[in-house]
Amino acid sequence: KIGFLELLPNNRVKLLVSRTFHWIPNGPIQNHFRDLAYRDYLMSKFDAEDEYMQLVNVLLSKPSIAALRARLKQVAREFAQLHQDEMKIPYDDKTPMSILVAARPWLPESFKALVRKEVLPHTIGARK
Repeated sequence: KIGFLELLPNNRVKLLVSRTFHWIPNGPIQNHFRDLAYRDYLMSKFDAEDEYMQLVNVLLSKPSIAALRARLKQVAREFAQLHQDEMKIPYDDKTPMSILVAARPWLPESFKALVRKEVLPHTIGARK
């Protein structure tokens, strides 16, 4: 109904938008998938052979943050390209996979109380 997919014979679909399209920031679709990620996707223990999760906390300069963002965008493009490269592989021989690629200034709330205010970076203290 909203024009993302075209139904094809044999229970197949054709995606009518780019796999790496960008949602409207804080728009209804982004908010829906954000809620879905919080409730469903991240509830996994990520301990199966075909799962992976790692949280890495570091301090970075603005140039390094820009380089990180560029690399994460590249990873998302490469992930989508893997799907394109495997279009001829039968559906039953593939597993639905999703990656959540995200990076932001963040310090857990429980840690903020342990850091002296004069040391806490202003970009961390102001965000939620």
